[in-house]
Amino acid sequence: MATVNITNFTITHTAANADFVLEYDVLYDDFDRVTDIGYTESWYLIGDDTGQDQDDGAPGDNQLGATRFFSSPQRAQGRTSVSRSHAWPYSWATLNEDSGAAAIADDEIRAVVKLEPLLPTTSTTESAMRVVQSP
Repeated sequence: MATVNITNFTITHTAANADFVLEYDVLYDDFDRVTDIGYTESWYLIGDDTGQDQDDGAPGDNQLGATRFFSSPQRAQGRTSVSRSHAWPYSWATLNEDSGAAAIADDEIRAVVKLEPLLPTTSTTESAMRVVQSP
């Protein structure tokens, strides 16, 4: 199964926005290359609420903003890897999910890249019922 190696994740805080850059490699194994199985590839941000600086909200991580997807299945197509690079802005107000006095100073944010295999499924269809008279 394909795996992801995040090579770069940066956040630049401007006056009202945060500009993100996320770079990663998708690493395909032999199975991916032989079957050419497709993956739905998505990435999103989460607010890290692990209690490291006393400005966290409720325990547990919160997704920030929208999940971003590739629009079609991603496949190995004989490759061992592929590199991805994404850049996008977010409103800083969208990202600030912490609470408490220290919340003004910082936010803890992680990027998540998710690969979901598009496995074969079974499709079954039945016809409408027909009545046959016995001879």
